[in-house]
Amino acid sequence: MSTNDSKSHEFQTPDHAAQSLRALPEGAAPRAVSSTYSVCLGPSNNGWFTLSWSAAGIGKHDWVGLYANASDDDSKYIGGHNWQWATNGTSYVTSTAVQPGYQARYLIWDASMGKYVSVARTPAYPAAVCSS
Repeated sequence: MSTNDSKSHEFQTPDHAAQSLRALPEGAAPRAVSSTYSVCLGPSNNGWFTLSWSAAGIGKHDWVGLYANASDDDSKYIGGHNWQWATNGTSYVTSTAVQPGYQARYLIWDASMGKYVSVARTPAYPAAVCSS
């Protein structure tokens, strides 16, 4: 599914979701569900990165994204077709060609911090392709 498919999710981007979630009255924002999260990063058949993930309980506002550098802040994901709402499936081919140094992350909304935080990260590619 496309990340721009408004029928599949009420928010078009994680930034849009964060803005709306921050505006909710205290206690109304969804809380993170205790879960086990995993995210993987690997090559697709056409040479683009593929993100795949799993969670014991996928939250409505959870998402996975591609980052150009493992030291980038969670808010610095690569836009376009390089992220996807986790509820849209468990695998997604990005629009970024495979190259060293990139990282995949699984992010959830942390209501107490008022922002998205990563709960699973891959090492920088081409190291181990899945989070531990």
